[in-house]
Amino acid sequence: MKRILLLEDDKALNRGISLKLEKDIEAIEQCAVAADPEIYQYIIKSVTEGVKYEFLKVPASRKKFYRARRKFFYLLDQKKG
Repeated sequence: MKRILLLEDDKALNRGISLKLEKDIEAIEQCAVAADPEIYQYIIKSVTEGVKYEFLKVPASRKKFYRARRKFFYLLDQKKG
């Protein structure tokens, strides 16, 4: 009986973790779009996978990309803070 209760607790914990991850993913996407809607996909790939500008083939200058990336981190900090 005790093991069944633990499994139910595990399911509830997993649901809670899944909801938290979904909210975090949504916040990341929103901040990336707000930082620059034209290149937000590249910002997400850069910050989540660590891919550098040189390997992304971004349709923007290096300066614009890193400016948007910094803005992304600023917005994310404001949202999380």
